Amino acid sequence: LSPEAMVRVNQWCDRFEKTWMLSATESFDTFLRKHATELKKLDANTRQVLLHELASLDIQYRIQRDEEIDEQVYFSKLPVATWSSIRRMLTEGRATSKRVEEIFPAGHALGDYVLKQHVGQGGMGHVYRAEHVLMGRPT
Repeated sequence: LSPEAMVRVNQWCDRFEKTWMLSATESFDTFLRKHATELKKLDANTRQVLLHELASLDIQYRIQRDEEIDEQVYFSKLPVATWSSIRRMLTEGRATSKRVEEIFPAGHALGDYVLKQHVGQGGMGHVYRAEHVLMGRPT
């Protein structure tokens, strides 16, 4: 994609994330329906990349909230060529989420810190609430 198209994809993803954070009922499917007219104005290649990115975000948030995920919602909107990557996201995302909680449970010592709670995860890793043992301060 061109740099301009990537900027548009990022802007749409930001919009989707803000809506997702503010509404417990927002989803990939409802977002697409609400913005169908605007999305149709995008060229086919940009729209395909955007749909894949939005599906990825939706899957990440649903896994974080431990929500039920119906893969057919994504398959009905995305080209067949992307289905394997969606399945991989679903499988690896669920496995990673469970693995992290098993490997780093609350109370696990990590250097001078004791993990208190898994707060969330994103593209760069996992975030924990912890306490510095020597200083007795939460971080």
